[in-house]
Amino acid sequence: WFCLTDMRMADPIPQLTHFITSIRDAYPDFAYIHLTEPDLDRNPDDTGSNDPFRALWAPHPFLSANGYTPENAEMAAKKGDIAAFGRYFISNPELPVRLQKNLPLTPYNIHYFKH
Repeated sequence: WFCLTDMRMADPIPQLTHFITSIRDAYPDFAYIHLTEPDLDRNPDDTGSNDPFRALWAPHPFLSANGYTPENAEMAAKKGDIAAFGRYFISNPELPVRLQKNLPLTPYNIHYFKH
């Protein structure tokens, strides 16, 4: 769902469906897949969803990333996802401790990330 240097597939669902189904069928013990959620911060009109891929991959672990906060990461976990923190790990190298102790997170600055 990420658009880098104006590159984005018009409809990634058929290709990713084939890719994920092929991995699932050829490697039934494959540990997990990791996908990025649509970037609604930068593109609020994005209608992409990883839900079709979650359904294909279930019941195996599904990691997802993109701007998780402790609150929405908990919602993702209730959905069966494992939330991957990237941006907040950069501004909070002690992120696991902060999450365990419910401490506030240091905001990240998106302008420091290379796009």
